[in-house]
Amino acid sequence: MSFVAIQHAQREQATPIKDKRSLREIQEEEASLQAEADFLKWWTAEEERIQREEMILMAQFQSNTNASNQNSKNNRKPKPSKPRPQSKKEKDKAPVVNGENGAGSSESAAPPLAQNPTNQPPQNKPRRPQQPRKSRPKISTDS
Repeated sequence: MSFVAIQHAQREQATPIKDKRSLREIQEEEASLQAEADFLKWWTAEEERIQREEMILMAQFQSNTNASNQNSKNNRKPKPSKPRPQSKKEKDKAPVVNGENGAGSSESAAPPLAQNPTNQPPQNKPRRPQQPRKSRPKISTDS
């Protein structure tokens, strides 16, 4: 680039471009830019506030869930394990050795009274009530 071209470029840059807008237009534009900046500040603050609230709610929910799980586990009484009733076939197949089940289980065989504390025979399901029988018409044998 030549020296003359550099001088010419500097002259073009040095001449200020005159703004043809009025002072009122410039002030209105600045006010709208300020309103937009204020809105963006408010918007980011709202997003941060909502995120904080969500995190607080999630933390409360998790702590409540953990507390209720601990309470429910601590408050529950352990269920007593009931021996599974064996069918007659299973009893016949499993040999009893020294009061223990031959399957290698360490549980002792329960006496028959423990299974039926009242020492009464088990009751069957109640029967359906019988329908009353229809009466037959009498046939006379006088012919």
